[in-house]
Amino acid sequence: MKNMSFIFKICFFLLVFLFSMEKASAFPPPGASHFVFFKPLYIVNIAANGTGTGTFDKSTSFLLEQGSSVAITATPNADSNFVDWKDCDNYTGNVCNITNISAPRTVTATFNLKTFNVAVNVEGSGSVIPGTSQTVSYGGSANFSATAADGWEFVNWSGDIPTPSNDPSILLTGITRDMNLNLKFIRVGEPTKLIKVIISWEEKTGIKTLPFSSFVYKKD
Repeated sequence: MKNMSFIFKICFFLLVFLFSMEKASAFPPPGASHFVFFKPLYIVNIAANGTGTGTFDKSTSFLLEQGSSVAITATPNADSNFVDWKDCDNYTGNVCNITNISAPRTVTATFNLKTFNVAVNVEGSGSVIPGTSQTVSYGGSANFSATAADGWEFVNWSGDIPTPSNDPSILLTGITRDMNLNLKFIRVGEPTKLIKVIISWEEKTGIKTLPFSSFVYKKD
């Protein structure tokens, strides 16, 4: 019987000990007249969404004491823009605020890749596929194909490209800024280059010039 009583006491004190470890400090600090209760800890998870990428000034998973507050800053990478936060108590710009936390929380930041416009300015008469403007994500590509109208012919592409292109189809890759292209058509048989020569009666460098005249020259 004594053994049973002893075992019962041991179990009782063990339960009290475990309970005190979970809910309170078993030994209050000197001068304290009451037990100091521990506050629950809640996990905070940070997630990212969207087509872009970014970083945070906090770990993507951390613990926060009940009633505490925290501010989390999202910073987009060079190829992305920050869009918004979800499930914060409130947010200002790219800063998410969690206030007086009382339950586990997951907040989500959205980043999207930067986008750029590629515009085509058409001179003359003709069409361009898929159109005179394309929206392209950072690092993406744009493809255009030119077709001259009846009685017209394609000349070239120029603008924001290293050198003019004489190919009716053009492919731009690795786009990281807005771009403008020039597409030129001319009427069939129209000179592609005009050279105006003005000749006067004046003598220059010892060579006597011909009488005044002007003409145009078509470059083949």
